[in-house]
Amino acid sequence: MKILILLFIHQLSFAQTIGVVKDSKTKELIPFVNVGVENQNIGVSANEKGEFVLPNLKSNDVIVFSAVGYKILKIKTEEIREIILLEQQIIDLDEILVNPKRNKNSNFVGKVSKKDSDAFFANRGLPQINAKYIPYSESISKTRFIKSIKIVTRSEIKKSVFNIRLYKPGENGEPSEFYFDQNIVGTCKKGLKVTEINIESLNIKFPESGLIIGAEWLIIEQNRFVFEYAQQGKKGKIKKTEYSPWFGGNMEKENYAWTYFKNSKWHKQSEWPTNHKDFKGKFHTLAVELVLTD
Repeated sequence: MKILILLFIHQLSFAQTIGVVKDSKTKELIPFVNVGVENQNIGVSANEKGEFVLPNLKSNDVIVFSAVGYKILKIKTEEIREIILLEQQIIDLDEILVNPKRNKNSNFVGKVSKKDSDAFFANRGLPQINAKYIPYSESISKTRFIKSIKIVTRSEIKKSVFNIRLYKPGENGEPSEFYFDQNIVGTCKKGLKVTEINIESLNIKFPESGLIIGAEWLIIEQNRFVFEYAQQGKKGKIKKTEYSPWFGGNMEKENYAWTYFKNSKWHKQSEWPTNHKDFKGKFHTLAVELVLTD
């Protein structure tokens, strides 16, 4: 009996990866880190205390840790320790923190509304980021500071949280380097809302290279909900776990849409697979509106 109990405990500890993520220099906890298995649809987010639990892993699985302001860390399951240390990434903030704001003029880039969102991005219980590239333009040049970011959210719980990530575009237009070195955490209320994240105090300047704005799901208990649905040809209802919120999207002719999933790399959005006259030749793109000031 003792041998069986010990064997069970060994298997349980091997199946689950439990740890906490900290800054390698300051040893401070890092909240809301994306923790996933490379090239697999397995992953979670660390909570506000940097704690995470990853179940059902093999010894040769590669765990990927990704956080704003830190270098990506990849480590095999068999080499993982209780405390994970991430190294800070130096981000060029020259364009962000220059010249004081005047706040005399405002400008709006893009437009979001609850009724105009054509379809929603759902995370299917998996870590994922949906992003949109916004090019620089002459109209932006006179109002460079980002006052707030608006997106459409649909939450099934009273209060859900999510990350906003800002990236510079790479050589192929894909999200590459982080443009801002801190988490921008948004909160939204239950139901269908236009959620506005005020970042005026961060003094973030819109870059001349253009900006990619990503909405990231946080796979944490606070956001978790279970719903039931009927499937054709099957009796009864099927239960499924999801994480709030869902993000509103629009069908656009220009393909500025990117998706990060499978904890591996960014993928440009494919053309919407339909012959419907309103959607044919268009791309499902995160709906984003920026409020800018000078």
